[in-house]
Amino acid sequence: MKVNLIIIIIISLFMATAMSAQKGNIELEPRVGYIHSDIPEYQSGFQVGARSSFGLSERFSITPGLSFASFGKMDKVYFLVPVYASYQIPLQECRLHLNAGPYGQFGSDQDFGVSAEVSAEYKRWQLGAHYYQNLIGGESYAPDRFVGLSVGYRFRVR
Repeated sequence: MKVNLIIIIIISLFMATAMSAQKGNIELEPRVGYIHSDIPEYQSGFQVGARSSFGLSERFSITPGLSFASFGKMDKVYFLVPVYASYQIPLQECRLHLNAGPYGQFGSDQDFGVSAEVSAEYKRWQLGAHYYQNLIGGESYAPDRFVGLSVGYRFRVR
């Protein structure tokens, strides 16, 4: 089941990349931030990663990402792979991004769930608040939910 979901996500990313590459609507965004878990042993940590944005229209895009997240004393590390449907709302001098979609969590445990993010963009700099909720129960020792703040810079790929 998990392997099938991973394959579906990878195929979807390649399809979105191919469609957007033809239009030239690809943006990349390196990110760094703080992350906090609901499990006391995990406590707080940091995340670093990047994501891309494939514009499908002026306000809507598909935004997959990959982040390395470390909790506690670097003994709990995971790769987070969210795939967002992103909607942008232009304001006076900035843009508001509303993102939601599935995510995969890979490390010593593999989990899947939903994630959401709200971010504000000003002169290509983004400040975002995000939430991840694990939907897979069972014997996993990974956090069931965690929140974070991150900052990133978007640039267009030609």
